Amino acid sequence: MIQVVKAIYEDGVFRPLEPLDIPDRSEVEITIQAPHTPADASSLSARGRSFVGIGRSGRRDVSERAEELLRAGFGR
Repeated sequence: MIQVVKAIYEDGVFRPLEPLDIPDRSEVEITIQAPHTPADASSLSARGRSFVGIGRSGRRDVSERAEELLRAGFGR
């Protein structure tokens, strides 16, 4: 049986956030997936940062020069 259950890790123990329908002391296998955190501009590579604010850049040649701008970096 496979169940997906959210849990809190606290003091070395995983505590389910909802009741489970399994007997006490059952051995289970746990796969841990950390919550996704949104990337901020500081975690982006220099190339990625060059695209931040693209809509406000005022550039009108983006679609015609897309490949060139992608290779060179948007800030150039």
